[in-house]
Formats: sequence, C-alpha cells, structure tokens
Amino acid sequence: LHWTKNKYLLLMFIFIGCQLDTHNNPYDSPFDVDGNKKLGIFPPALTLYPNDAKVNVQESVDMSVYVIEVNDLSGANAVINYDFTKLKVLDVKPGDFFKSSQDPLFVYEDNEGILNIFTSYLGSERKVSGSGNLATITFESKASGTSTINFSDDSELVDKDDIPITIKGFGKGSINAK
Repeated sequence: LHWTKNKYLLLMFIFIGCQLDTHNNPYDSPFDVDGNKKLGIFPPALTLYPNDAKVNVQESVDMSVYVIEVNDLSGANAVINYDFTKLKVLDVKPGDFFKSSQDPLFVYEDNEGILNIFTSYLGSERKVSGSGNLATITFESKASGTSTINFSDDSELVDKDDIPITIKGFGKGSINAK
C-alpha cells in the first residue's frame, strides 16, 4: 500500500509539473485565428496554406486559398501575385467552401505572375459563412530559390448583393526550391 501511494504521488507530481505550452507552438493550420493574428492577419481574411513549402526544381506543390471567418459570402476574386520566372501554375481547382447542391461558378486566369481566381456560390441560399478552402493551386518550380506568393489589394469578397466585404488581412506564402 505504501509503494502504491508513492507511485500515485509521483504520477501527480509529473502531471502537475508538466506544462503544455500551446500558445507558443501554434497549430500548422490556416484556421489558427490566434496564430494568424500574431502575423497581423485579422478576419475576414484571405490566406494560403501551406504558407511555406519546400520542393525540388521541376516538382509540383499544392497551395490552397482559404477565406477565414467571413459572413454572408457569395463571391470572391482572389488576385494572387507570384514570381513567374521561378513558378508555373499547372492547375487551379475549386475548393469546398462554396459546395452545395450545385458546384460553384469557378474561373481562373493566369497572366505571367498574376493569377485571378473568380468563384461564386450557386446554392439556393446564395451565401455562406465561416472559414474554408476557396481554391487549390498546383505550382511547379521552374528554378531554384525562394518565391513569395501573396494577395493583391485588388482581391475582393462580396455578399449576395455584390456589396464588398472588407478584407482585414492577407496571408502570404512561399515556395523554396532546391
């Protein structure tokens, strides 16, 4: 009995003595609102995930466009700048944020370093709120080095009446090719 009591005391000491510091170790997630705020990205926001990718030259990597904490969103125009001397856009696919009984309206246009993604909700309610994936971009690395990917201030979120929703934060990403 004495040994069992000491064993329990030792276990309690270990559990009480351990600290889990989750605030200094943010989750690797585009939905980490606290982590985004530390980076100056306040919702509603547009961000990229992963925000830092490593590849070899001529390899491809997916980077997703996320909208964070938006209300009554009906459409988005994400204007994304990238270094076309180092990266090539292979494909852009719609995310699942605007999925409903109908697929969203989804069009993109790639112009040597400026990628325009237009997507709009086509569900019967004509709007959606929350956070989610708007699109996934497949980049191919053409040259070694780090390439920054960021949103232009021309990016826009709109409600069902085509009234702009103020974007308070823009995340950015990078692709490092060796």
